[in-house]
Amino acid sequence: MNPFLKAFNATSNADLKKQLQEDDVLLKRFNDYQSEFEKFNVSLQETPSLRNQVQVEEFFREHNFFTTQKAHLILLNTVLKPVRDYVLDLKKLDEIDKSIAMDIVKTPTPRAAILYTPLTTLDTILKPKVLNKNLSLLGIELLDIAVGNDKHVEVISRYKENIFFSPSSLGELGFKESSIPELDKPLEPFQKLEIYDLKPNYLYGYHDFKHFDAEEKLKGLHIETNKEDIKKILVEQYRGQPYETADILCLDNNGYVYEVDRVNVGSTSSATVDVYGILNRSLDLGAHAFVMVHNHPSGNPTPSEADMILTTTLNKVSSKLDCPIYDHFVVGHHVASFVELSLMKGKETMFENLSLDLDIDDLER
Repeated sequence: MNPFLKAFNATSNADLKKQLQEDDVLLKRFNDYQSEFEKFNVSLQETPSLRNQVQVEEFFREHNFFTTQKAHLILLNTVLKPVRDYVLDLKKLDEIDKSIAMDIVKTPTPRAAILYTPLTTLDTILKPKVLNKNLSLLGIELLDIAVGNDKHVEVISRYKENIFFSPSSLGELGFKESSIPELDKPLEPFQKLEIYDLKPNYLYGYHDFKHFDAEEKLKGLHIETNKEDIKKILVEQYRGQPYETADILCLDNNGYVYEVDRVNVGSTSSATVDVYGILNRSLDLGAHAFVMVHNHPSGNPTPSEADMILTTTLNKVSSKLDCPIYDHFVVGHHVASFVELSLMKGKETMFENLSLDLDIDDLER
């Protein structure tokens, strides 16, 4: 049993759904959890990812880290957005406090960290690799170390295990007083971001339940007449999911969804899928046609080059079978449809004339 189901005293997704329909107290608990998680996701959407040194520097400057005399460990999630801010003991920067370690474990999808320390305290960092080793035990990679003074913040190096930090080494690492720009406005006090105050205890299994619930809602909807409803359900299903998954919507001969099947679970940036595995699964389930569905954890549904190649291959191969691909939905903050983007031709009218799409038995009657 996964932690999410265990927390709600359910034996399966179906059991939890049944209990939520019958138990108002349990439903309130679930809604409160979902509401807190949603607040967390909304905050994340407004926070930029820190994917390179320039973005890390801008983040520290924007939030006035140079006005604090404390060391901060910024925890990043799977898409490299800051989700936690921990103040570290300046004399023990190579240690991870037990309470911090416990909080990291409970944080939604943590992946990496960046360290900020005031310039005057760099001599207290003996070996960054010790801190990195302790973080690694928690599954966290130390990406960047930044230093600052009352005028400037700079990421002095992408993390390397053999680097020792000390004031005398700053020149070699690129932190030069001559490069410090003049301030064009007075210093503002450092303030913690609102996002750091939102601490939902992420329970693995939550998104599996979201998928199960969505599958139940999708069945019976028509791929053309109910397309907007289908999109809304998919966006809700994938909201805040930190990893990619690929599904197929199986359509009957009239264009109605009758089955939703998971074909793969991937990482934070990709979900490798087997073209022939998808086609075989669609045929095994007796689909007249199918819709490919997968999400982009970044929230940007723009199809990638890999998405294009996959869809082109599926289209070519499935056109020779009795189970063609109808569309490919990429889900993020909204849904990108390959058909609507004119990336797939001739699919719009597949189920247009339903009155002519009858079984032989119907004609005989």
